[in-house]
Amino acid sequence: MQIKFLQLNMYMGKCMDNLLAYLQKEQFDILSFQEVSGDAISFQKSNTFQQICNLGYDGELSVTWRYKGNPHSFFGEAVFFRPEFTMLQKTEVWLKPYAELATLKGFDSEEFPKSVLSVTLEKEGKKFDVLSAHLAWSPIAEDTPEKLRQARIFYEYLKTLNRPFILSGDFNVSPDTKVVSMIDEFGRNLTREYHLKNTMNLRNHRDKERLIEKGGVPVDYIYVSKEWKVNNFQLLEDLDLSDHLGLLLECEI
Repeated sequence: MQIKFLQLNMYMGKCMDNLLAYLQKEQFDILSFQEVSGDAISFQKSNTFQQICNLGYDGELSVTWRYKGNPHSFFGEAVFFRPEFTMLQKTEVWLKPYAELATLKGFDSEEFPKSVLSVTLEKEGKKFDVLSAHLAWSPIAEDTPEKLRQARIFYEYLKTLNRPFILSGDFNVSPDTKVVSMIDEFGRNLTREYHLKNTMNLRNHRDKERLIEKGGVPVDYIYVSKEWKVNNFQLLEDLDLSDHLGLLLECEI
């Protein structure tokens, strides 16, 4: 079984037209996205989850927060997959509990609700897990007490996995952190293995001046368990799909 997979923090649909056109062209099997959003939280005030499902995907969504009084608003991560995959199980690993927020003004970035979405899929008699993770953010991509607290919860969940897996996400930390070293225990870290130096889109990130001065930072990751053979792994450097760069994986089991 071969799989074509895309990891992307989609920045609340900021570049939605580009993203939808790219997805239609490339025909991925599985998508792992963070900052999937709807209504007032989305840049285009649209339901970005439904827009991607409209391309022919089934999907599962973990909503981490909404605006208070607006049930149509949402923010979270999602896993999308073609209908030939059967979903067997969905698990939400809460790193910071779900909340409804009145405003974002003055809100501490590390206090945002966070989860990891884990979906068990089956195709051709093969079962495997796909995990989409969005970990705590701070202005610098380094370990903090809160990031380490969340990583320990994630670590304990990863210890329970007993199937082949693909794990991806925006970890908001660089590869030299303890957070990443903890997760490295469970699979091949392709971001590290392929020596990626930056996964931010320096053309349109809101903090691009500081990031350009630093030469960028790698904060987006794909991990695979030992059962997968990696045929292709690419950083999508030339595409404006978000304020992050996409990670493309082709693998087989």
